[in-house]
Amino acid sequence: MFKLDQAEEFETVQMVSPSENNELVSTETSLQSTLEEFMFESFGGSGDEKYAASWYHLIESIHVRQEGDDGYVIVVDTTLFRDDEGKEFAKEIPPAFFGWANKKENLGKYKIWAVIVNDENGWPLIRISNPVNPLLADK
Repeated sequence: MFKLDQAEEFETVQMVSPSENNELVSTETSLQSTLEEFMFESFGGSGDEKYAASWYHLIESIHVRQEGDDGYVIVVDTTLFRDDEGKEFAKEIPPAFFGWANKKENLGKYKIWAVIVNDENGWPLIRISNPVNPLLADK
């Protein structure tokens, strides 16, 4: 059985042409910027802490990683500790991303498979799969 606290980083080598690689990097960068802006405006109180979600200040960075041929995983680096309280706080973060990812206008454009929330040392605390299967969303 796979345990997150024993996770190792595996890298898949995928052969793509230089133009395909540029397109992938461009899409990931664009998606990352879009997500950062969405989170800031929707959960960061647009910079006003009194309107921010209780967990927003724990996010250090957001990354987008390709998974599969045309899907993505969102990786969230946080300042959370690797304890029960950290894992509980971590569970509050993925639904915010899925709320954006599963909007009708985004489902057809981006396939978000999961959100990974990392602890203060970059180790995965949780990985939550998207409750909506992006492949079946158009049907």
